[in-house]
Amino acid sequence: MEELLNKIFSKDSTEYLDLIYENMENEGKILTKEFLNGLKPYKDKKKKIKEIILNELSKMFEMDNQKKYEIEKKLNIFEEVINDENGYYNRSYHKQGIKDGTKLFFELWDKK
Repeated sequence: MEELLNKIFSKDSTEYLDLIYENMENEGKILTKEFLNGLKPYKDKKKKIKEIILNELSKMFEMDNQKKYEIEKKLNIFEEVINDENGYYNRSYHKQGIKDGTKLFFELWDKK
């Protein structure tokens, strides 16, 4: 049993963590309504800051609507990269939590 647990919890073995995480995500246990509602103020703030940046750039440089649109597209891409990075952190934290919880469960089970 200990050898199996060591294999499961080795740094190289993350497949089972990925499967558990994906299952939790698909069942809506990670991006809950409460969590998504909690994100709303941050989304609103990002939108407002994006508008401020575009307005400041418009004041600094002569820009037609096309140029403004191109800059806004690049800001959106930048935002997506930040969101992807945050998603990576969240996924890693959840997987570590699953790993720690499973390890604790088996340690307690062995003591029975």
